[in-house]
Amino acid sequence: MSWLEKLLERGNEAKVEPRRITRVRTVTPVTVDDIEPSGPIEIKHVTVQTSSPDGNYPGSVVVGYYSVQRGFVVMHDEHGKPTGKRMAAGNDPRRAAYLITRESWKAEAPDFNRRLNYQPLGIA
Repeated sequence: MSWLEKLLERGNEAKVEPRRITRVRTVTPVTVDDIEPSGPIEIKHVTVQTSSPDGNYPGSVVVGYYSVQRGFVVMHDEHGKPTGKRMAAGNDPRRAAYLITRESWKAEAPDFNRRLNYQPLGIA
């Protein structure tokens, strides 16, 4: 048996009828009662870098405040009031809070007044 015939035989063994997914995952809507805190909550913070340092410019960051309540990340303002932005925590609540903070900053920050970094032209 040549190598080509062996390869063809292995390919035929690998041909399998694709499995059909019969289970459908349903998503239930989240209400305020589902994530209402049952006790004192611990508000944590996450820092998102919005521009990097360059020369004398120190860069800038945005701070987001969040808490984890019944498996959901709930965003807060700097005074501790919930802002209404929620996301399923998944494996890493800090990562979810980071993404929410970054997306809300992008939605609020206009791109027109951003800092422009020009490379030195090398002309005296």
